[in-house]
Amino acid sequence: MSRCVNCSLSLVHPQPRRQVGEITDVMLKILQSWINPATVSTEDLLCQECFIILERTSLTSSSGSVIERVYGHQQVCFVCGSSILRAKTHRVLIDSPEGNVIASCITPQQVHRLERVCLPCWTSAYRTVRRQTQYDQSRQQLILEEEAVTLQGNVDVPTTSRQQLVDASMSSRDPSIPTPPPQPEHQLHHVMNVICNPKIVSRIYKRAAASSRHCIFSECEHTECLLVPSIIKEMLLLDHKLYIPASTRICSHHLNMGAWGELQFHYNDFTGSQMDDMMSIMDRASRRQFDFSNIREMHPHLCHYWLGINPEQFYQLLSHIPQLTHEVPCPSVALSILLVKLRTGDSNERLSTLFRLPRSTLERYMSKARNCLAESFVPLFLGIASFSYFYTNFWHYLQK
Repeated sequence: MSRCVNCSLSLVHPQPRRQVGEITDVMLKILQSWINPATVSTEDLLCQECFIILERTSLTSSSGSVIERVYGHQQVCFVCGSSILRAKTHRVLIDSPEGNVIASCITPQQVHRLERVCLPCWTSAYRTVRRQTQYDQSRQQLILEEEAVTLQGNVDVPTTSRQQLVDASMSSRDPSIPTPPPQPEHQLHHVMNVICNPKIVSRIYKRAAASSRHCIFSECEHTECLLVPSIIKEMLLLDHKLYIPASTRICSHHLNMGAWGELQFHYNDFTGSQMDDMMSIMDRASRRQFDFSNIREMHPHLCHYWLGINPEQFYQLLSHIPQLTHEVPCPSVALSILLVKLRTGDSNERLSTLFRLPRSTLERYMSKARNCLAESFVPLFLGIASFSYFYTNFWHYLQK
């Protein structure tokens, strides 16, 4: 979890943040003196408030003077990093068992400032103490039982009997307290996760982060989160080797802009369920057929992905080149070939596969569409010659 290196506030998206590598040398020295003996790295982060305070301090302080540490956020839970300014909190006593558990989760520099934590962190520490207490009581009862058996028969208690005694003692525990996991907990949990959830690493395909909190485009500050259309997932997987998980979201701005070439993913590990989803997407994409002769029946996102315009704009453009109807059998396909070529820059071999046409036929259709646009569309809407056309239309509009 990303936190401010000065005040320990958790920096969640889209909260503004600054990297330590962006600050000046004077600010870096002041920050190092504040968090000493801990060291500062260029990858550490600062919240916006701490950055402003640090910048002002560097401009007003004199060289060689001792600068008192100032925090951008005073009310912060040191365990989880959340703000407790308006949240339910609990007071922490360092000498209490719960205080010892909480102190083990934070840095030594934060212990002297520890006064309160958020209620979920306190509840977690309380449950940890209860589980440990029950575990200690069970061990003490087991030791007493072993000593009693040893004194009577002067024999050792078998291992199975020990386990039965532990189970019997734990059966009378408080039902609201979960059963303590076997020891050591962290090692066994890590091994079981590796065995049960294996990862598949790919050298070709990348995937987006499986998060629904932000847009798939990095550094996007739009709060609107929409599901990525399945057609866009198919195109990104086939053309860009990018996999979009089911929980990933996108904002309406980037969905309509269509700048898919700017996507940059860094994850190349996939779970088994994600690999199954990728195979189903590829199978669905292989069965899909594109009908460029009838653009109105095409999905709007798919039309914008290939042509860069919506169906209404496509037919409006086609209406300005009526001579294309006499040049090719299907003017919609010819214009689509030219628009796809301009938008994607794909080779003619790949376009011939997409349109299911011979390469010579595809190049002839493309040339016909380009010539018709240059003869009819360009003089009216591009260049200085289009001024009279727009002026005439505007004058007729004023006469109405």
